[in-house]
Amino acid sequence: MRFNMNIMSMDIILIFVLAVICAGLVKGTCPSTCSCVDDSSGSNVNCYSKYLGRIPTLPKDTYYLDLRHNHIADINIQFCKEMPQLQHLYISYNLITEIPEITFADCEQLYRIYLYNNKIRSLVSYTFINLTNLYELELSGNPLNCDCSIFPFWSWLIERASLGTTAKCSNGTLVTSLQSVVLDICH
Repeated sequence: MRFNMNIMSMDIILIFVLAVICAGLVKGTCPSTCSCVDDSSGSNVNCYSKYLGRIPTLPKDTYYLDLRHNHIADINIQFCKEMPQLQHLYISYNLITEIPEITFADCEQLYRIYLYNNKIRSLVSYTFINLTNLYELELSGNPLNCDCSIFPFWSWLIERASLGTTAKCSNGTLVTSLQSVVLDICH
């Protein structure tokens, strides 16, 4: 009888372990270099200063992502398809030079984007498309070229006057303070 009890308890433990593993596979797992906290909103993922060269595969229910102080140079355009609940993105102090046109197209829940102190020189017209919930966009410390290439981004910012932003040209001028008469020659 005692032998049967041990086998039964081993079966229960095995079933429990398999259930935990399967739950992780469905939701996604936390990268080993990062720390994750799960709460009622989803996963809060902290990859701060982990010497990452790219954005790792993250839990699908990630709503808060801190990738500051790494060596990330690219943002994959599938980024938000993999994390549709993402609300807060901190990816400052990296090596990002450009953001592909539709990178944030599927980030409809995104509320804050912190991209300051990267190496972004220009932004194309559809960089921040579909971000209807965006409240804050921090871009200071990037050497933005404020020539004719800035016109689509400038227009987008002007249409969203309530958006908090620190986007500055490489000469220190706020993008929102650029004059439309000067930029009209570009259009």
